[in-house]
Amino acid sequence: MAFSSQRVLQTSSSLDPMSVPEGQSDALVTNITDSGNTYEVFSFVGSQTLTVNAQTTCDVMVVAGGGTGRIVGGGGGGGLRHWTGMVFPPGTYAVVVGGGGSASSVTNGSNSTVTYTGSGSFTTLTASGGGRGPSTAGGISGGSGGGGNCGAITGTASNHVGGTGNSGGDTTDLNSGTKVSPTGNSAYKEGHDGGNGSSADSIAGGGGGSPKAAGGNGDGSHNGGNGGAPYTTSIRTGSTQYFSGGGGGAGNSTEGKGGDNVATDGSAQKGGGTDGNYTASVTASPDNTGGGSGGTGGTSYAANGGSGIVIIRRQS
Repeated sequence: MAFSSQRVLQTSSSLDPMSVPEGQSDALVTNITDSGNTYEVFSFVGSQTLTVNAQTTCDVMVVAGGGTGRIVGGGGGGGLRHWTGMVFPPGTYAVVVGGGGSASSVTNGSNSTVTYTGSGSFTTLTASGGGRGPSTAGGISGGSGGGGNCGAITGTASNHVGGTGNSGGDTTDLNSGTKVSPTGNSAYKEGHDGGNGSSADSIAGGGGGSPKAAGGNGDGSHNGGNGGAPYTTSIRTGSTQYFSGGGGGAGNSTEGKGGDNVATDGSAQKGGGTDGNYTASVTASPDNTGGGSGGTGGTSYAANGGSGIVIIRRQS
């Protein structure tokens, strides 16, 4: 179900269990219904502070910025960490939303964090920025790894390997919260590896990884690997949304599809992971999706990865 209302709360008040500063635009406050329950949702689309006036149990999702695709390898989706039933003690929290990787300098995405500045006990929540695509080396490691280069460009087998996704340290239930696995099983990694580029004399980069799946491999027939599928959740709106898709690898025959587009219409509207393109500029990943951008035939074709988002909701 879609948003039922949207508002920005006033300055902190004992009447509000949770609040954000008045007159800002980096934290959107909405009321939704999800699976029959009503929630007040705080969507941080930029860095801001959150004040908790009374101990509150929340669902939380922290998404980092996605990496930039580079020489044929797709950018990795931003690391993603999701908990239910997390206890927030009273106090102030600094929320930092990581930016997407830069097209001009071709970088990893930046981390997103939630840090408690009060006197109680609360472990900082961190999601790691997605890895960028390769230069002459392999894909770069990150929240999810960037896709690898290819044999026709590097001539060195070790440079074809995709970057490694980060485990994110999700081995315990932090702050009394219960972790949610992006893959739907017991694997709690915040991201997966980027795909390998072709080791043959073929122009085909690996797709960027995502929290849900590894990026696809480029092959010996110039076909770029697909980006890892995005994470799907209704935490923000009550309807399914898509986050942290991996960027597709570029290929001289077939371009790798980005994230969710592997199984849909190629419109790059879901999950942020955009398609690779060997001969022209790729599409930037949308803001606040954490998607990785597609691999390219040259640095001048690169596009930004998607910025991250932090979502905190309480049942109302």
